[in-house]
Amino acid sequence: MWLSRGWRRRRARRGRNAWRMDQAPVSQVAWAHVPELTPRAAPADVAPAPSPWPAEERLDQVMPSVYCARCGRASPEGARFCSHCGAPLMRAGAERPGESTSTISLAGNGHTSFVLSDPVNGFQVTANKRGTIEFDTPVGGQISVLGIRFTPPNNALTTIPALANVGTSGGSIAHIASGGDGWQTTFVLVNVGTSAARATLSFFADLTGAPLSLPLSFPQSGTTTLAPSVTQTLAAGATLIVQSSGAVNLLTGSAQLSTTGNVSGFVIFRHNDQEAVVALESRNANAYILAFDNTADLATAVAINSLSTQTVNIPVTVRDDTGAPIATDVISLAPNGHYAFTMVVDKYLATAGLRGTIEFDKPVNGQIGVLGIRIPAVAHTFTSLPALAR
Repeated sequence: MWLSRGWRRRRARRGRNAWRMDQAPVSQVAWAHVPELTPRAAPADVAPAPSPWPAEERLDQVMPSVYCARCGRASPEGARFCSHCGAPLMRAGAERPGESTSTISLAGNGHTSFVLSDPVNGFQVTANKRGTIEFDTPVGGQISVLGIRFTPPNNALTTIPALANVGTSGGSIAHIASGGDGWQTTFVLVNVGTSAARATLSFFADLTGAPLSLPLSFPQSGTTTLAPSVTQTLAAGATLIVQSSGAVNLLTGSAQLSTTGNVSGFVIFRHNDQEAVVALESRNANAYILAFDNTADLATAVAINSLSTQTVNIPVTVRDDTGAPIATDVISLAPNGHYAFTMVVDKYLATAGLRGTIEFDKPVNGQIGVLGIRIPAVAHTFTSLPALAR
């Protein structure tokens, strides 16, 4: 297991190439051009829309809206763009610093993609900045949004999850990794609400679930600290970046987010110039299912965390790609505990050379999170596997 050195591969001599460590009215993608290269957002209209759909790039605050000035026709209260001509609605005051608006028009079942900071097709104002870009669903329409993050020096790419239907319950991440031979975990938190909100990140150690002090840095302010938690207030629409790296010995565990408002986000794992992004888990599902592929040189790493204040027992069912059960198990976790393993290497030898699913059922009176990582041995890359909720 990767309690001290992360997810391991059977071919350990080749180096540590493994871990150590919807649909909604509004979708937001957090981006950063400092120091990374350009992520891209590609909205796709999956149903014909009767009118143009708006995109609002929000750097700091939520923009109030009042009326349309181009065509003079009435628009619904609270709309940001005119439903008749698509023009940005005029505000009672000047547009706030750090904000700009635009309208993207798509044909029925249309699609567009662009590099965010591109001076012609994107939003040049985002160059060398961090922030969010918001795409509002058009009246009578339906859209989806995808972001891609490009990172130097090798232009490694990973997806950026679009935030939607964000509640006030916070969330968790089933694995964090800091230090050792170069692991870095970056938390990206976004307040998608219309008022300021406090957000607290708390870190918990492997197995025991005890508070875990991590070296933390805040790129936006340049400050650093060593702490088992961090609390900050985020303005409406604001983004908070928290990084952890540099520990002499590898520190692994899990994290939980609590908030007084609509704050969510994702985590970026970085190692050997490769990155994987995992959205904060805010669901409280009856079961979480990971699709694994352990054929050829592929491996699957898994992390589980408990949000319960008491010991929990988690039923596990492993199935092949025909749906036939091939293994069952029960994993016990301490309060706020965390456990990580690589399939075949650490557990479930029967999955060697197979594809299938691994299911983690919600324990009685408990809540868990599950995270998967797909690891090709030869390419020395890794990417996240989304957990399907049931």
